[in-house]
Amino acid sequence: MVTGGMGFVLRWIPPTAVVLFMSLILLPSCSAPTGYVRANVWNEKHGWRDQQIGPDEFSVVVQGNAYTSAERVARIALLRAAHLTLEQGRSRFEIFDRASSNRSHDIMTTVPVSGGGLTVFVPVETRKVSEPIAVLLIRVFPVGAQPKDGSLDARTVVAALENALD
Repeated sequence: MVTGGMGFVLRWIPPTAVVLFMSLILLPSCSAPTGYVRANVWNEKHGWRDQQIGPDEFSVVVQGNAYTSAERVARIALLRAAHLTLEQGRSRFEIFDRASSNRSHDIMTTVPVSGGGLTVFVPVETRKVSEPIAVLLIRVFPVGAQPKDGSLDARTVVAALENALD
């Protein structure tokens, strides 16, 4: 036991306790469907990402995890397209192309084994998973523009989908 500068008592925490604690925190996030989140390295690239591809055109790509349905991924893509339209100061958008697929790969389940101050992760199972992907190419229209056949009102889409993804 070590006493810190302001009277705090610092104790050494065994590595197994740290591993168990981190497993309990991280495990639930791995077994839930992908939510409406920006994809990044911290969530294994699951979620949405977008990119401008032309003056008024954007791509929206959503990758779900193995617990996410293709329908949910499509809804996340549509909701992101609506939010992106509003972020651009626009009110309507059209989908001029779309695609969907699945990314299949193997994942390995491991368990922590500790001894002698060392923790190693031992593989116990390998399984194949399929992760749905949805791609939308959209064109946004200025506020007040004449609605084009097949265009969608961004606010209506947000109202319909925002609570449906909880």
